[in-house]
Amino acid sequence: MLEHRALVLVLLAVFMWSWLGPLGKMVYALGATAYQLVAFRVLFAWAALLPWAIHKKWWRIRASSIPVLFLYSLFSVVFNYLGFYLALKYISVTAAIVILYAYPALVLLLSRAFLKEPLGGRELIALTLTLVGIFLIAQGYRLEQFALNAPGVGLALLAAFSVAIYNVGGKRLVRDLEPWALLFWGFTLGAAVLWVVYPGVGRGFPALPIAGWSLILCIALFPTLGSYGLYLVALKGMRAGHASLISTLEPLLAAFWAALVLGERLEAPQAVGGALVLSAASLILWRRLRPRREK
Repeated sequence: MLEHRALVLVLLAVFMWSWLGPLGKMVYALGATAYQLVAFRVLFAWAALLPWAIHKKWWRIRASSIPVLFLYSLFSVVFNYLGFYLALKYISVTAAIVILYAYPALVLLLSRAFLKEPLGGRELIALTLTLVGIFLIAQGYRLEQFALNAPGVGLALLAAFSVAIYNVGGKRLVRDLEPWALLFWGFTLGAAVLWVVYPGVGRGFPALPIAGWSLILCIALFPTLGSYGLYLVALKGMRAGHASLISTLEPLLAAFWAALVLGERLEAPQAVGGALVLSAASLILWRRLRPRREK
């Protein structure tokens, strides 16, 4: 039952994450910058979690845990949220997505090294299908969109590594911490870093209409607070490597929402890529669900 619950939670998290792109584009169209969106997104998510944190007394942690939590929040919140958006200043969306979604490979390797999770043929096949599928979904076959340079590649790799740290570090830390408490500390320390440097890079207070602030609040509550929280809860009952492979369904769903809501066209190679990503996720899901069906 725990495994099935973890699968449902990961899929719910992926569903909410998939709306980040379309909702973010709407906020940008209303005048917000990437840094402003990230800073207020984390602030609103932290504020929504704060009453629960006070009630649960999550501030009571050992002082020796703070350095580890700070490093975790630095990668999982600050570098994770900003790395991808900053990379877009230097490289195309296509290149950034292809590089970012190499993170399941990093998760599998780090999970093998630090969590002792086995790495078998099924995981390697799923990883290969995922990487090829993401390449097609991101339209990597359009070579004119695949311009690369060192700063952009470096920032995209930093974002990919940060997502890997979120997975592997989260899997390790939820052994000792309540998942929502870990998320609260991640938001607290991450928001502190973001807002300390906001005066220098935030470009002032965003002059957004009510619709813009409503969209940021929606992003904070669902694709941020809800999705990251559910994902951490799921990691208690699922291997980090498997969760990361399933989470790559996100760009497939995001492409679907972009086509449905923003009118962006889904090309045939992208559909093939989506089928490959679905196949990769099915390999992982089938292995976990099959024992239940045999009983």
